Amino acid sequence: MANVQHASLTDPELHEPKGVAAASSGEVYVADGSNSGAWTALVDMDLPKDVTGTDGYVKLPGGVIIQWGRFTSPSSGGISSVTFPTAFTTSCFFAYASRILPSDTGGADTDSVLRSSTTTSASFSTLNSALFQWFAIGY
Repeated sequence: MANVQHASLTDPELHEPKGVAAASSGEVYVADGSNSGAWTALVDMDLPKDVTGTDGYVKLPGGVIIQWGRFTSPSSGGISSVTFPTAFTTSCFFAYASRILPSDTGGADTDSVLRSSTTTSASFSTLNSALFQWFAIGY
């Protein structure tokens, strides 16, 4: 947040905090939207300490979950299934997989197609063997 002297603000709407602030304790706050000038702590976020792992997920306020991971498709292609790190409560409404380069397929076609998804897993069809990364969004 910019370092602005409160006394220099004249428009009443400028007194309402905007955006996000992080406290030195690591807590995250957003304006509560009531024009009261109050901040509300985001306590419903289930954020892992380390999101750099191969597989993982983040639960956002409102119930949206974003998940990711990797899989290697079979040597002759076919169907690869992934199990999500955490189950979606209601539905997986988007899942996608993309080949990770470089690949030892010699430029062969290694597209993937989503075959099905549930609250706990997704299945992808591939044409050749390759390492894929996937991500899914749901709630």
